[in-house]
Amino acid sequence: MRERDIANGRTGQFIRPRWMVWENVPGAFSSNKGADFQTVLTEIVKIVEPNAPTVPMPKNGKWSKSGCIYDEMGRWSIAWRVHDAQFWGATQEVDGRVLNRGTPQRRKRIALVADFGSGIGASEVLFERNGLSWNPQTEREEGQAIAGRSEDGTGESDQSG
Repeated sequence: MRERDIANGRTGQFIRPRWMVWENVPGAFSSNKGADFQTVLTEIVKIVEPNAPTVPMPKNGKWSKSGCIYDEMGRWSIAWRVHDAQFWGATQEVDGRVLNRGTPQRRKRIALVADFGSGIGASEVLFERNGLSWNPQTEREEGQAIAGRSEDGTGESDQSG
């Protein structure tokens, strides 16, 4: 589909597929000493740039719980962050209070979004929105803050968690 779109002159935000979502357990960060997550990122980049070099490991050898990498020419971006699955799922508003009817147990998951149509879309999806129209986060428990922004490549969020 991508090759056909490019051959027909379809590029940028109009290329298909534009978005990709990947979900996994936080152990993916440390699997094979971090090399497995590095491979995931590298293979996602190669969807857009087949001859791209391997995504470098973080300087300290450990992937952060949130981060973003992007093409300096603005062709793609990849962002990830760890979420607690108990806060995902359908919500319901009762007496002005938003109730979560998501997963009942605490379970950390990595959410990764790739945007193949621009260099900023993935970070906007995972880091900049406080709540979506169907899930306004009007209340938060202590320690449930939004992840910080990662402006230049991979980096740690300024939030604990």
